Amino acid sequence: MGVAAPEVEQRQNQLLKKFGLPVRLPAVPREQLLNLIHHDKKVFEDAPRWILPSAVGRAKVSRSVSDAELIAALGECAQL
Repeated sequence: MGVAAPEVEQRQNQLLKKFGLPVRLPAVPREQLLNLIHHDKKVFEDAPRWILPSAVGRAKVSRSVSDAELIAALGECAQL
């Protein structure tokens, strides 16, 4: 989505790996995932709120992530 520079993602993934945390997503059917997201406790006025990293140690809150953007981002995460 262009919120953070590629270096932020690289740093995040290095840290996750260093502490033995996953950097790949498990296989989950797309429809099931979207349904769960839209019923999450962070949904406000029919839109999920997202915490998007913008820099190391910084993030922004957004409600303007479309399902298409979400699916594209999840596709990237599954290919790490």
